[in-house]
Amino acid sequence: PSFLAIKGLAIALVVASGLPLGRETPMMHVCAGFACCVCRMWSQRERHLPTPQRVFKSDRERVDFTTIAAAAGLAAAFRAPFAGVAFVFEVLATHWSLETCNRCMLAAAAAALVVCYVAGSASSENALVPRWDAIRLDSMGHASGMQYSTLFRIWEMFLIVLVGAVSGLVGSLYVLAASFLNRHRQRLTTGPNGSVIALVEVLVLTVISSGLHVLLPAMWSCRKLSDSEAANNVIGQHVQWHQFTCPDGHVNELASLTLLHQEPALNNLFSGSNVMQLQATTYSTYCIVLFVQLVFLSGTVLPNGLVLPTILIGASFGGALGVAVQHWVHAGVSVRFYALMGAAGALSAAIRATISMTIVLMELVASSIMAAPIMLCTVTAKIVGNALTPSIYDTTSVLKRLPTLLHEVPRSFHDRTVADVSGELYGGSPPPPVVVGVTDSFEYVEKVLAACRHNGFPVVAERAGSDSAPPDMTLRGLARRSELQALLRRTRASGQSSGDIEVGSVMELNPWFVEDSAPAHRIWTWFIRMGMRHLVVVKDGTQMVTGIVTRHDLFESYQRWEEEDEEDEEDEEDE
Repeated sequence: PSFLAIKGLAIALVVASGLPLGRETPMMHVCAGFACCVCRMWSQRERHLPTPQRVFKSDRERVDFTTIAAAAGLAAAFRAPFAGVAFVFEVLATHWSLETCNRCMLAAAAAALVVCYVAGSASSENALVPRWDAIRLDSMGHASGMQYSTLFRIWEMFLIVLVGAVSGLVGSLYVLAASFLNRHRQRLTTGPNGSVIALVEVLVLTVISSGLHVLLPAMWSCRKLSDSEAANNVIGQHVQWHQFTCPDGHVNELASLTLLHQEPALNNLFSGSNVMQLQATTYSTYCIVLFVQLVFLSGTVLPNGLVLPTILIGASFGGALGVAVQHWVHAGVSVRFYALMGAAGALSAAIRATISMTIVLMELVASSIMAAPIMLCTVTAKIVGNALTPSIYDTTSVLKRLPTLLHEVPRSFHDRTVADVSGELYGGSPPPPVVVGVTDSFEYVEKVLAACRHNGFPVVAERAGSDSAPPDMTLRGLARRSELQALLRRTRASGQSSGDIEVGSVMELNPWFVEDSAPAHRIWTWFIRMGMRHLVVVKDGTQMVTGIVTRHDLFESYQRWEEEDEEDEEDEEDE
């Protein structure tokens, strides 16, 4: 709960500060954290129930519930329910089912409706007058109401592909620059004074970013508003011009972007030359400033996301290209069309999620007719980006050693077995597995929980054995750490702190297991498709426990085997 309060306050401060950081990732983080708290509290309430009657019967139900909460978080951030479902399907979910899809859609729709009800208003007389008995269904920007032209020329298709290709290059450049800074940042902030260094970094970057947003417009020239621009300068209707230090009737173009929050700035970028006539130098300057700021800010301790800042960067790049095409090639082209294409390419290049990012843009601008060109641009950007670098999420996962598994089975797993995975982390000779018996001593279970950080323990028929009979390592179930801790608490509360306890009363019956000679690519697929956290390993032809494989074991083996394969390829090239 304290984490949720701190994170929520931090999101509000970051958004209010005007820093070029998104809100979607912190929102998903908060919602997922809240879901974990609900899982923990609900599991404690239903411990007395038999396993078939429980809501959260296994880790898969907990992961599904967290995934549903993340979909609701993204839907609330952008008022885009379908985008929330598509994003968790394409990027976050470790497995997917029709039931999970339906629950995600319900949660995302509910979250978007609540945000629309609280943040918006509806009235037939005046859209700005609040009415608490109705819900105003609106996207993030009022400029979304202006229809996009459905006419674009055949030769513009090549420009759309060009925008996607350039976006892929720029997105790869962002991944390389951000990863380089994050590696050095991690080395500095993991020391004894890491917290102080991280705080000073945030303060310095915040001051510099705020100063740039004020000083650059101060050096920008003023120009007079045209009649059509002045007519559209109505807050809440189309665009928001910013006069800054200019005289009446004049406008500072750069201030109309840098001194506004992200949503009004997005409105201005998507408004197009028919409403807001920005120069190519304004678009380009805003794009470069935001890009540099995002590179430095995206890896700090501030809660941040990438979607909205990336949209602003891409829309600025696309707007600059649109103005150039309008000036040098054809005066009838739509600048806001190229701004939309730039946003699509930038999103796909940085995040590498074509389906969800296409839906995000269509829901943001409330225009489904742009689906085909958006998809062409996003796919091109993803192809170019994948050919150069991984996505920013993949590089961050590797840097932080998060056990994130790829949906495709790595080639290094096709010629190895489960026994290789078990022995990879221990030089080929893994230690005996940490197990508990169906009936085991209170002291042993307490000692095991204190000595290791495992979250799952195979339950065997007889762990200790006796003088007349050896230990029986036949698999009987799987006990989670939380269940064992609750069992110890209940036993201690009853006045017993020694003797035998019934571990079998809290174990999961018939857990998944695999023989140690099975191919490694098979268990990789199981972990992805079934959302596993633990998989018990048994001896060939028996149910005698020899070890346990976790997602972390798969991730570590993947990292080491990929490095070994790369070294072998380099040695072959040298020869």
